[in-house]
Amino acid sequence: MFYLRENPYYNCTKEFNNLFSNDGKTDIIENKDNYVVTFEVAGMRKEDIKIEINDDVLAIKATKKAQNDDKKYLIKERSFKSIERTFYLDNMDENNVRAKYEDGILTIVIKKLTEHNTKKLIAIE
Repeated sequence: MFYLRENPYYNCTKEFNNLFSNDGKTDIIENKDNYVVTFEVAGMRKEDIKIEINDDVLAIKATKKAQNDDKKYLIKERSFKSIERTFYLDNMDENNVRAKYEDGILTIVIKKLTEHNTKKLIAIE
């Protein structure tokens, strides 16, 4: 028979390890014409991920729902998790965004507005 002894430090260790997990790690590259955002969300389905742009703020939310089953687990470390990140990216064209999810990596390409659309000279009276 298999016995699992309760570790009194389990929850503390689990939370500490979550701080250094790869979930939600992000790279943002700024090119002349666009931003390229790469976001790690391993284990998620693309239906679980929401992307919003509002007032030059990019918000990425991913939620993995817990499985409700009646199995007897000896160890259960995979469970519900939610990741939410927001980034301010100046000059985004919210009408020109592409997103692709493959192998646990979400890649978002956001075109920048052209300069003449974002700058306006104000006449002084």
